[in-house]
Amino acid sequence: MDIIHDLPEEQRRCPEGHELKEIGTEISEQLDIIPAKVQVLRHIRKKICLPMLPSRRENRRITAATYS
Repeated sequence: MDIIHDLPEEQRRCPEGHELKEIGTEISEQLDIIPAKVQVLRHIRKKICLPMLPSRRENRRITAATYS
């Protein structure tokens, strides 16, 4: 990114009124470090099961949802 520092038009004249001319440029560089974005991704998997039915107490299974 270039940031150009220039004089306003009203300051481009000497005290006697002569127009100042550009004779070159001076370039300096400054490092501007922008930190990486860090975020937390929370994977929430719903746990499901069959309701407790008296006839199925021995067949209870708990299953977690799986995603690729």
